[in-house]
Amino acid sequence: MKRMRVWSQRNILSIKMCEYSEQNHVDGIHHLCEKQGAVVYLNFLTKGGYAPIHLAAYHGSSNAAKALIFHGADPTLKNEQGF
Repeated sequence: MKRMRVWSQRNILSIKMCEYSEQNHVDGIHHLCEKQGAVVYLNFLTKGGYAPIHLAAYHGSSNAAKALIFHGADPTLKNEQGF
C-alpha cells in the first residue's frame, strides 16, 4: 500500500513564509513569526536552495526583506550556489 504524504503544520508554515516573502506580504510574515512560531523557518533553505530572504530579494519585495531581517533572518545567508 502506497503511503500518502501528510501535510504537517511545519510544511504549511514554511510554504507560507516563502509565499509571503515573494509577495511582499509584511503582515503575513509578522503573523507567522509572532503568532505561529514560524521564526524557525527564516533561515531554512527550500529544496531549490533558497531561503525566504533570497525569495524576497529576487522578487523585489523590499518590505518583506526588512520584516524577515527584523525577525532574525540572516541577510548574509548564501544559497546552494553560493549567492
